[in-house]
Amino acid sequence: MILLELHQITKRYKKRSTNKVFWKDSLTFEAVKDVSFQLKEGECMGIIGESGSGKSTLAKLIMKLEKTTSGEIRFRSKPIETIKTFQLYQQIQLVIQDSNSVLHPNMNVFQIIQEPVRNFYRNDRLNWDESCNSLLKMVGLDESLWNLFPNQLSGGQKQRVCIARALAAKPSLIIFDESVASLDKEAQQFIINRLKELQLQEKVSYLFISHDYDFIREFCDRVAVMYKGEMVDLFNPKEVENILHPYTRMLLE
Repeated sequence: MILLELHQITKRYKKRSTNKVFWKDSLTFEAVKDVSFQLKEGECMGIIGESGSGKSTLAKLIMKLEKTTSGEIRFRSKPIETIKTFQLYQQIQLVIQDSNSVLHPNMNVFQIIQEPVRNFYRNDRLNWDESCNSLLKMVGLDESLWNLFPNQLSGGQKQRVCIARALAAKPSLIIFDESVASLDKEAQQFIINRLKELQLQEKVSYLFISHDYDFIREFCDRVAVMYKGEMVDLFNPKEVENILHPYTRMLLE
């Protein structure tokens, strides 16, 4: 079953001309150009490309943090603009690399995880604490850390808190924007193993955004390549013999 579908997505931004003579004019910059792909239920897809290629913009468009200039995004066959934001965020979660920008500085680890559990599952009060315990253990956070605040945690620990918080919503799709690839290898492998288990048990889909192809090819069923806002390749990482685009070949070398 198709979970997510992007059809000819384009995103343009306007910026001021640097020429003072034409200061009223705006220049148009296309961050994403005519991108189309589908993601199936239980599938894991990677998106690779250099900084500024449009990867993170795609994530923002899927999450309705930005509006598309043209094209359509559908989730479970529904256009995302027809889905209420609260309902969309219960189904799709985004985990970004900059954990400091999303973790509340005045909440401890347990409270941070408890917040989405309470928001999304208000009628399940008896299981709130048990759910939080399970989530924190799933991402490998020791109980000694649960009462600590974000400024008392290492970068890797904060990233695990962000991942646990995303899992708290029990989403159908999680988008990881450089968030897992940025962990050290041991932590990375631990999280990946837990995500694989969840993928098999609950048919959760993943979209991994990264510039690290070695990480992407180990876990993803398909890999998309972004270059200057365009999706120039979409392939199975186990079948790279027929890749033609020179930029993709350069990334794989």
